[in-house]
Amino acid sequence: MTAGQDEMNSNDPTTPHYQNPYESPTTQSFDGGFSTDLGDFEQIRQYHLSHEASIRSFGLLYWFGGGVMLFLGGAMIVQSLMDILDQRQIGFPFEIIMISAVYIVVGLLQITVARGIRKFTPNGKIGGIIFGMIGLIGFPIGTLLSGYMLYVLLSAKGKFIFSPQYQQVLKATPHIVYKNRIVLLLLIIVVLIVIVALFASIL
Repeated sequence: MTAGQDEMNSNDPTTPHYQNPYESPTTQSFDGGFSTDLGDFEQIRQYHLSHEASIRSFGLLYWFGGGVMLFLGGAMIVQSLMDILDQRQIGFPFEIIMISAVYIVVGLLQITVARGIRKFTPNGKIGGIIFGMIGLIGFPIGTLLSGYMLYVLLSAKGKFIFSPQYQQVLKATPHIVYKNRIVLLLLIIVVLIVIVALFASIL
């Protein structure tokens, strides 16, 4: 191990001074003698707080995306029904209904994943990874956002944040809140641009 790695590990409150290379750091930290005093929980929370905020921001983006998908699916169904009632539609619009149903299902899945991501549940992480891999196809904005999200979820900090041990940290430190909203604001602006582009491609 290099001197730089030693220094980095010394700054990580979840890494003990002695580390078995065949055991996960998080297990050692809580089960191998790491204190669970409030001060220690606060130190761990502060160390992961910015990474935690990034994860929550992506959860918020999926809330937006899921809401848009539900709106589009519902609007398409309503428009089809109005066309039938006004006799502007000949026959039953099976194709439009099927597309609307897909939009609604995807929207519900995104909202479910968003809730899991923001609560740091294992299912939320798995759903985020799946949607992130799919989002890589959307070059260039989708690729950049999804690539960064996959990094956030799969990095060492991301893995620890989604661990049962971090749930203990969250319960012990509800008073600690991330106050820097710049990253969140930028992500919201980006998703709004994506939504506008989506509407433009559909219309």
